Amino acid sequence: MKKFLEIASYTALAFTAFGLCACSSDDKDKHTGGATEETQIAIEDKTIAGVSEKGPFVKGSAVRLYELNVDNLGQTGRAFTGKIASDRGDFRFTHLNLESQYVLLEANGFYRNEVSGKNSVASISLNALVDVSDRETANINLLTHLAYERMQHLVDDGSSVAEAKKQAEQEILKAFRVADESIEGFEGLSIFESGKGNAALLAISILMQGDLSEAGFSERLADFAYDIEDDGVWDDSVTATKVADWASARSEGDYYASIRKNMEDWELSDTIPEFEKSVDKFWWENYGLGDCDKKTEGELRDNKNSLSELAHATFRCKDGRWLKKIYDDWKAYTDSVDRGVSTISYRNAGDTIKASFDIGKKIGYDYAGLGYWLNERGEPEDYSDCEVIKYSYKGNGHKFVAGSPLGGEDGDYYIYITDSDEWKTVYIPWDYLQYECWGRVCGEETIEGVNGQVTNFTWHFEKTGSIEITGIGCIDRKGYLEAEKLEEPCESGEMKIAAASERMVLCTDKVWKPARCGDEGTEGKVLEDQICLGSNWYEKDCDKYLESNEILPSGYCCTEGEWTNATRAEDEKSYICPEK
Repeated sequence: MKKFLEIASYTALAFTAFGLCACSSDDKDKHTGGATEETQIAIEDKTIAGVSEKGPFVKGSAVRLYELNVDNLGQTGRAFTGKIASDRGDFRFTHLNLESQYVLLEANGFYRNEVSGKNSVASISLNALVDVSDRETANINLLTHLAYERMQHLVDDGSSVAEAKKQAEQEILKAFRVADESIEGFEGLSIFESGKGNAALLAISILMQGDLSEAGFSERLADFAYDIEDDGVWDDSVTATKVADWASARSEGDYYASIRKNMEDWELSDTIPEFEKSVDKFWWENYGLGDCDKKTEGELRDNKNSLSELAHATFRCKDGRWLKKIYDDWKAYTDSVDRGVSTISYRNAGDTIKASFDIGKKIGYDYAGLGYWLNERGEPEDYSDCEVIKYSYKGNGHKFVAGSPLGGEDGDYYIYITDSDEWKTVYIPWDYLQYECWGRVCGEETIEGVNGQVTNFTWHFEKTGSIEITGIGCIDRKGYLEAEKLEEPCESGEMKIAAASERMVLCTDKVWKPARCGDEGTEGKVLEDQICLGSNWYEKDCDKYLESNEILPSGYCCTEGEWTNATRAEDEKSYICPEK
């Protein structure tokens, strides 16, 4: 076979490649002094081989080796270039003669994505800082890359390279809830070998990848490296929670098995380490669940992470896994209890509920709906830490209802949501819910305290169609304001349409609150296909409204397709509209 790698010494070409790499020659200035004095070891006629893995970099990807100074790990300017020899990610540098034992390895190119099973559509770069004095193999992988900047920082602060390497590696593992001091030497790990360290490497690679694009993935790596560089702690709880939520949602069913099958289908190795436990451990710890073992078998614990989409969800330890506590969570209901003929059918499709319904038009207030119950027997759940309810949907408009015993008999706390042909995320602060009562006995007409006793969420439909619902959970007020592109404190009296939910909001006491139809300044305001008249929302197109309603709202007329004010009759008890 033709020799796949040609070694370049200190040449103009090497300088060009060196200047374009992720670790530029500016590092010579960035990393200056402060390090423990190191013994320089010359390297003669050395061969360094290894694999570059995210998933494996594909054949033809570029790999480079940069010589580093012993005193500050800055680049000396000597660089060697080559290419990946196979889709296994193999590379090899031969006949190396170096003045220092420390080198920076860099792989740049396309890679196999273990989560999707496909080749990436854009290239990424990964680094590894290695002492080659006592080794002939060194791999480039996600962990070597994540540890690189932290190692540099520790060396600048006076640590030896060996000390910096050991500390940085343990800090990286700790960030991903891997507590095992026996795992060291990230450059010796591979996603195609057995063992705890290799399992941790693959698990962290899967967690950081998620469903991100190459650009999003590279940005996540850069943000992580920047975050831990100074103190060795991953402080970005928002991103960590997003990673945990992604893993939690895929921990049940056969999703992990699909990742394992992706890698087996590449036919690059017969060994795939047991990554599943490390992935689970990360989100368990993020949620504050702890270990699921024989001691905790059967226990119920709540997700304590208020940033999580599954905040307050309850998990049961069963057969060594924390599983989301499932009742018959979803229940359908129709107007059949009122002798109506509406029908509804639904099914779970992964993380999404899909429903279709036919509203029968028999009793005048025909309906169908879906209920999502939080506990058995309608026992209330404390949602006090949940500042804003969120979910995503596509399909019919509906009345979203938060059920609570505080509503009394047949009491509802609700908000109307309009149709959407595309996926749309809804954000509902508790004070956006209105009180509605249909029974003879009603509770207090206030939303105060209802988030402390929530039994269920329901989606109520009054016209034939379909809907898909997913991502039910909570976010904090800061996240809500960011999503809606609102800033507080605001100018009291100001009114605008919130960006994400497209709902009218009014600044009251320098805080954004719902501008409910009927509040001062809302008359005639239009929201999508609805218009505020009096204290109720109606179809903006009044002709369309009259197709299904025989009676006009009191005080309004439909004139040439538009709503107009009616004229008061002489008796002062009725209204007159133009003949049209």
